[in-house]
Amino acid sequence: MKMYSLSCKNMGVTCDYVATAGSREEVMEMATEHVKKVHPEKGKEMAEKMSKEEMEQSMMEKMVESDDPDEGEDM
Repeated sequence: MKMYSLSCKNMGVTCDYVATAGSREEVMEMATEHVKKVHPEKGKEMAEKMSKEEMEQSMMEKMVESDDPDEGEDM
């Protein structure tokens, strides 16, 4: 199973938060909620500079895809 992650650092924000999930959509939702709660000023700044579509495209480009390290392990 593929896992996807996006960190604040990847988006240029000094923060250790990393959104990780099994789908790109989940990561986008998690990251968006984090920005709204923890970095509202950065979210507002980004919204002034680019459209919603441009923000989503930027997030998708910076998202990291990896194999689930726990896949295949015995439970």
